[in-house]
Amino acid sequence: MKKTGWIIFLSVVVIVFWRYESKKMKRLSFVPILKQIGIGSAPMKDRPETTQPSPPDRPLDESEFQNFAYRTLNLLPKKSEFKELNAEQVHEMPDLLWRAGIELGKIAKILHDQPALAHRGLAFYEACAGEAEYPTPVRALCVANYRDLSARSKVSSEDFMRTLPVDVRVLSNRIPQDSSAKR
Repeated sequence: MKKTGWIIFLSVVVIVFWRYESKKMKRLSFVPILKQIGIGSAPMKDRPETTQPSPPDRPLDESEFQNFAYRTLNLLPKKSEFKELNAEQVHEMPDLLWRAGIELGKIAKILHDQPALAHRGLAFYEACAGEAEYPTPVRALCVANYRDLSARSKVSSEDFMRTLPVDVRVLSNRIPQDSSAKR
């Protein structure tokens, strides 16, 4: 399925799932992971309304990837932002969802093109998937990308998967695995 198809799928799932999430999930804290890999220690105060620029065409070093990944985490929409949408916006593709798909696609492309950054990428996806403030579909996409990257990197994902809420795991299992990542 092409990226456009995934973005449409993800938007439909967001609309359905954010309405049915009745109680907040226990927030998993991945701040120590972020600090350990140097992605940053404080969230951005003013989130920009647009996507960040694409990464340069040249390979990124670890520091550049860390900065890009940190900015990406701050651009991902929170559940509260979806609750603020009016009735008309809910029946269309929310811009919030488009931006999330675009930003996660940029990270996935960097990690596909630069396998040496896999350990940083896994930490990024752990932080994304573990953040209870992100909508379930965004977290599920991060889990699916984690699963693909861990398979390509020959890293077990079982322990991490057990820490996630059931709804996130179930939805992530519905996203097909990247054919180049299958073991």
